[in-house]
Amino acid sequence: VLTSARLNAQPRPVTVLPTRNATYEAAVRDELKRRGLPNPQVNLTRLIRADLDGNGTQEVIIEARRFQNGRDDSPPTVGQPGDYSLLLLRAVVNGKVVTTVLGEHIAPQTPWDSGSSDPMPMATLHRLAGVADLNGDGRMELVLYGAYYEGSGFSVQQWTPAGLKGTPLESGCGV
Repeated sequence: VLTSARLNAQPRPVTVLPTRNATYEAAVRDELKRRGLPNPQVNLTRLIRADLDGNGTQEVIIEARRFQNGRDDSPPTVGQPGDYSLLLLRAVVNGKVVTTVLGEHIAPQTPWDSGSSDPMPMATLHRLAGVADLNGDGRMELVLYGAYYEGSGFSVQQWTPAGLKGTPLESGCGV
């Protein structure tokens, strides 16, 4: 994503945190269990902290993934039981911690049979590509990246305590 040099694209600091964090591991574990993964192996791959909306409170974006047969930048065609890719945003809203799912893929708990008539459950990788105020309104948008074995794309999302809102900024290529 390119912006004008005159644009203050990061009006507040964006900080990378260490990925060894019991609080965020527990948040990912809870979300994976809630989505049907009974005994997940939690693997935090990136934690980012920033005050996205300028209200003085830091939000945290959590990347977590596990693909038994994939690379870090490309998921396998079909995930195996226990595989996942999760992108979460944690924020304090009205004094309570709220988790917003920015992207998720949980592989089915039974392996896909390529000889069956069931549709192929393609594995999808979800990552945070960037955090920046792209429209100059003082709120920082989230640039999200998604990929599957035959394609990938980017989208820009706006987060507020009320929820996530898409923008017309997106691009991708694939089958």
